Amino acid sequence: MTIGPRIWKTGLAVVLSIWLSEVLGLPSILAVIATVISIQPSIPKSFTEGWNRMVATAIGGTVGFVIVNFLYADPILIGLAVVISILICLKLKLENAVTLTVITTAAVMINVTDPAYLYAAERLAATVVGIMTGIVVNVVIAPPNLEQDLFVKIEVLNYKLKAFYVKVLSAFIAGKGYDEESINLAIGDVRRALDEARQSLFHYKDKIGFRRSNHSGKVNMYENILSSFNLIFERILGIYNTECNRAKRNPDLTDASKEYEEIIRVIKQLLTSTVSIQDNLIAFLTTRDDDIHDFILSKSRETREMVTELKEKIGEWHLAAENRENVTSLMELANIGYEIEQIIYFLERIVRIYWENKSEFEEFSGDRRLKCSLGK
Repeated sequence: MTIGPRIWKTGLAVVLSIWLSEVLGLPSILAVIATVISIQPSIPKSFTEGWNRMVATAIGGTVGFVIVNFLYADPILIGLAVVISILICLKLKLENAVTLTVITTAAVMINVTDPAYLYAAERLAATVVGIMTGIVVNVVIAPPNLEQDLFVKIEVLNYKLKAFYVKVLSAFIAGKGYDEESINLAIGDVRRALDEARQSLFHYKDKIGFRRSNHSGKVNMYENILSSFNLIFERILGIYNTECNRAKRNPDLTDASKEYEEIIRVIKQLLTSTVSIQDNLIAFLTTRDDDIHDFILSKSRETREMVTELKEKIGEWHLAAENRENVTSLMELANIGYEIEQIIYFLERIVRIYWENKSEFEEFSGDRRLKCSLGK
């Protein structure tokens, strides 16, 4: 398990908020809650959420103070104050700050010992201290490098897709069917990796919007890359579903003929070639090396030639006398060939998209080789 910057920064911010609240004589628990909420995955989000939460804190403190000062505090009135605070937040579209508002409202009204206005001010101040501490720590110490984080997520996604692709095609080549539990785990891994990459892209777009920079070309490129990876995932699922149907209908097809063995031979070559492209893909994205770019495109051309050969072998297999009745299997094998061809196309598309936009890229602190958190 990797302890990322956001984790240890949260711990550090909690220590600082407790220390500051104790020095100022404020309730530390409220400061801690506000601090944890204010550590966001991006600097713009920290500022936005911090401001929204300060507004919401003021709402909660004001509502709580008014009711406890002019009436009194009992469970029913505290509940009423909470409802009023939530309604005000919703009206002001501060949905994400409702939790902190409710906490502040209740904290201002429960166990009032000082004059109501002093009690409310003390708790409001503790919350503001926590919010400001969280923002300052997030901005000053190891600020999030959202573009690098996005690259790492893309690298993980590529790794998961490659593992899934190898698993699906290897089982097809072996002709022994699929381990459904293992396949479902692999599918879940890819979907999680896709979701995490999309979330990283969302945070990166948020950062670009905050800086008001003209990086729409970069954003479009990343969106197209993730779209291509998603389409590759769908193609691999297509191979898996096609082979599942084919194997259930005729599990002994692997012994059909020597023509079928030729199909398996070509598919083995395709598997090796496409995995080679994926292995070099991230190296190209992180180094922008011309030689790797040329190698990938050359490998793509070779792989497309293999697909053409696969189509020919499928035709030969069907023309063999003992296989003329296997029209359905012929169509399924042809579909698998098509799906592999599409996977190659989308891998090449990722390279071309990046190549066309490479002039917009900055170095990531001199590190030209991002390390995948999974290890290699």
